[in-house]
Amino acid sequence: MKPAIIRKFEQLRKAVGLPLHINSGCRCAKYNRAIGGSKHSAHIEGLALDIRCPDKMEYEKFYELAERIAGDGGCGYYPEDNFVHIDARTTPPRRRWGRKHP
Repeated sequence: MKPAIIRKFEQLRKAVGLPLHINSGCRCAKYNRAIGGSKHSAHIEGLALDIRCPDKMEYEKFYELAERIAGDGGCGYYPEDNFVHIDARTTPPRRRWGRKHP
Protein backbone atom coordinates (compact mmCIF):
# COMPACT_ATOMS: atom_id res chain seq x y z
CA MET A 1 0.00 0.00 0.00
CA LYS A 2 1.21 3.47 -0.85
CA PRO A 3 1.65 6.02 1.95
CA ALA A 4 -0.87 8.42 0.37
CA ILE A 5 -3.81 6.02 0.85
CA ILE A 6 -2.67 5.10 4.35
CA ARG A 7 -2.76 8.81 5.25
CA LYS A 8 -6.32 9.11 3.87
CA PHE A 9 -7.37 6.01 5.82
CA GLU A 10 -5.96 7.48 9.03
CA GLN A 11 -7.79 10.77 8.40
CA LEU A 12 -11.06 8.87 7.89
CA ARG A 13 -10.50 6.74 10.99
CA LYS A 14 -9.92 9.85 13.10
CA ALA A 15 -12.94 11.63 11.60
CA VAL A 16 -15.21 8.64 12.26
CA GLY A 17 -13.86 8.07 15.78
CA LEU A 18 -14.55 4.33 15.57
CA PRO A 19 -12.54 1.29 14.47
CA LEU A 20 -12.72 0.68 10.70
CA HIS A 21 -12.62 -2.59 8.77
CA ILE A 22 -10.83 -2.75 5.41
CA ASN A 23 -12.63 -5.07 2.97
CA SER A 24 -10.04 -4.78 0.22
CA GLY A 25 -6.71 -3.07 -0.33
CA CYS A 26 -3.94 -3.81 -2.80
CA ARG A 27 -4.87 -6.43 -5.42
CA CYS A 28 -2.84 -8.12 -8.12
CA ALA A 29 -4.20 -7.64 -11.65
CA LYS A 30 -5.25 -11.30 -11.93
CA TYR A 31 -7.36 -11.21 -8.76
CA ASN A 32 -8.78 -7.81 -9.67
CA ARG A 33 -10.01 -9.23 -13.02
CA ALA A 34 -11.44 -12.31 -11.29
CA ILE A 35 -13.66 -10.20 -9.04
CA GLY A 36 -14.76 -7.88 -11.84
CA GLY A 37 -12.59 -4.91 -10.88
CA SER A 38 -11.84 -2.12 -13.32
CA LYS A 39 -8.88 -2.66 -15.67
CA HIS A 40 -7.42 0.62 -14.37
CA SER A 41 -8.30 0.06 -10.70
CA ALA A 42 -6.33 2.07 -8.17
CA HIS A 43 -6.32 -1.12 -6.04
CA ILE A 44 -3.72 -2.59 -8.44
CA GLU A 45 -1.38 0.32 -7.71
CA GLY A 46 -1.85 0.09 -3.93
CA LEU A 47 -3.72 3.40 -3.95
CA ALA A 48 -7.24 2.29 -2.94
CA LEU A 49 -9.19 0.84 -0.04
CA ASP A 50 -12.73 -0.47 0.32
CA ILE A 51 -13.81 0.30 3.89
CA ARG A 52 -16.88 -1.03 5.68
CA CYS A 53 -19.16 1.42 7.43
CA PRO A 54 -19.07 0.96 11.21
CA ASP A 55 -22.25 -0.53 12.69
CA LYS A 56 -22.70 2.49 14.96
CA MET A 57 -22.70 5.05 12.13
CA GLU A 58 -25.24 5.98 9.47
CA TYR A 59 -23.97 5.09 6.01
CA GLU A 60 -24.70 8.53 4.51
CA LYS A 61 -22.62 10.26 7.20
CA PHE A 62 -19.78 7.76 6.66
CA TYR A 63 -19.86 8.38 2.90
CA GLU A 64 -19.85 12.17 3.36
CA LEU A 65 -16.73 11.93 5.54
CA ALA A 66 -15.04 9.57 3.07
CA GLU A 67 -15.87 11.83 0.12
CA ARG A 68 -14.45 14.88 1.88
CA ILE A 69 -11.26 13.03 2.80
CA ALA A 70 -10.89 11.50 -0.69
CA GLY A 71 -10.52 15.07 -1.98
CA ASP A 72 -9.23 14.91 -5.54
CA GLY A 73 -8.95 11.12 -5.37
CA GLY A 74 -11.75 8.68 -6.09
CA CYS A 75 -14.71 7.88 -3.88
CA GLY A 76 -17.28 5.15 -4.56
CA TYR A 77 -20.71 4.77 -3.00
CA TYR A 78 -21.86 1.20 -2.17
CA PRO A 79 -24.66 1.41 0.43
CA GLU A 80 -26.13 -1.96 -0.56
CA ASP A 81 -22.83 -3.59 0.43
CA ASN A 82 -22.20 -1.23 3.37
CA PHE A 83 -18.79 0.07 2.25
CA VAL A 84 -17.11 3.00 0.54
CA HIS A 85 -14.14 3.03 -1.80
CA ILE A 86 -11.52 5.74 -1.38
CA ASP A 87 -8.40 6.17 -3.40
CA ALA A 88 -5.42 8.48 -3.61
CA ARG A 89 -5.10 8.80 -7.38
CA THR A 90 -3.60 12.06 -8.47
CA THR A 91 -4.63 12.01 -12.13
CA PRO A 92 -7.60 14.21 -13.06
CA PRO A 93 -10.50 14.26 -13.21
CA ARG A 94 -11.77 13.74 -9.68
CA ARG A 95 -13.80 10.50 -9.71
CA ARG A 96 -17.10 9.82 -7.94
CA TRP A 97 -19.46 6.94 -8.66
CA GLY A 98 -22.44 5.08 -7.26
CA ARG A 99 -24.73 8.08 -6.79
CA LYS A 100 -25.45 11.41 -8.42
CA HIS A 101 -23.10 14.23 -7.55
CA PRO A 102 -23.54 17.94 -8.22
